[in-house]
Amino acid sequence: TQLDNDFELYDAIRNTKLSVNENYDSAFRFYHMFGSHPGATFNENMEYEENVSLPRALRGDMKIIKEYIQQLKDLGVYDETTIIITADHGEFLGYFLLPPSCLLLVKEAGADSSVPIRTSKAQICHEDLFATALKAMGADYADFGPAIDEIPEDINRHRYHYNMEVDKGHEAGLFEYLVIGESSNLNYIVETRNWEVKYSFYN
Repeated sequence: TQLDNDFELYDAIRNTKLSVNENYDSAFRFYHMFGSHPGATFNENMEYEENVSLPRALRGDMKIIKEYIQQLKDLGVYDETTIIITADHGEFLGYFLLPPSCLLLVKEAGADSSVPIRTSKAQICHEDLFATALKAMGADYADFGPAIDEIPEDINRHRYHYNMEVDKGHEAGLFEYLVIGESSNLNYIVETRNWEVKYSFYN
């Protein structure tokens, strides 16, 4: 499910409520929210408000997630549910300048909920989510590499970051960067390739 209207998603979750279909062995749901993008018109209480700061809008989306998780608990399926919370990109200024680090939180099915959240230093990327999601559903993920929980924290991994750079409101090119170490350090990020872009959705 993809909804770019966070109000619509919040109303659907609150009014329709989550349900469980016993005919499914497993289910996958994907929600894309507007999040803390400039132009958000909702505050931390998911109420309409213009000129909201990005942190307040982000807290509004956290309110949606909190409601979703509470309903999973009310249904008795929270413990057997894998939850992945991430961003589709980090802070974006129209060109590559900041380290491409995104929020990524994974709560695995069967995890002990009494154990506090732990920060991992494993060098992962969004590409690892394919194997992670397939593993959570009990599917074969051998062709997609290791799941996130299988990646050691003490190894350097080569990952790729793709950055759409913008010039005067138009997409100027898609740039590929090789990340050869800690992604928060720009010294470990090397441009490898770029593609000219023939279109723009900023018109």
